[in-house]
Amino acid sequence: MSFVQKLLVGLLAISLIVGLAACGGETTKQDQQFSKLDRKRQNRTAYEPKNDVEYNNYNRAQKLYDSPNTIIWCSTTWGNASAPIVTVPVAGKLTSSSVSFFPNQVVKQYSNSGTYYPELPSVDGMFHGSPPPYRYGFTPGGQYVDFFNMPTFCTTALTKFQRQVTQVSLSIDSGVRTAQGQAQEALQAGGCADDPESGECRAARQEAQRILEGALGATG
Repeated sequence: MSFVQKLLVGLLAISLIVGLAACGGETTKQDQQFSKLDRKRQNRTAYEPKNDVEYNNYNRAQKLYDSPNTIIWCSTTWGNASAPIVTVPVAGKLTSSSVSFFPNQVVKQYSNSGTYYPELPSVDGMFHGSPPPYRYGFTPGGQYVDFFNMPTFCTTALTKFQRQVTQVSLSIDSGVRTAQGQAQEALQAGGCADDPESGECRAARQEAQRILEGALGATG
């Protein structure tokens, strides 16, 4: 190797060493910044929930959803100032249109690992998918209702605001609430929790519907 070649190799080696040193210095500076942030976080104490409010809310909601004897009142409108507010009783809960017995996404792996499901089932064993375009449910009498592209307000206690749109009030309508309790007792007596399709349950749903219609007719 000639003197010129040796010189070029030496210069190249020096440039590489300088470049690596510069990169190493930059990485070290970033590491120092992260370490500083870590120390700052370690010196702070995050609040740890002690009353299980989130957990209890979740469990209460699941129990409500799982009871076929529950009646909720859902109000909706068509989105313009002249449209009326419509309120209907719904037995159990509203169900998202995206809920399915099957996953929305399936990735097949051609190996011994079988089929992989990116989407996991919820606590009810169903796949809930993406946010749906609408929700649907059934009245105590078995009437199907859905809210396609419509906002909804649902509550377990019918409010005066839902019955009189000119009165902005969230006080409970006691007369209808009494009828609601009677309707729920009728559903329970009909054994709807055990066999929703039995003759006794169908008769109980009709009785619950009659009770609610009578209450709304008497107090409307």
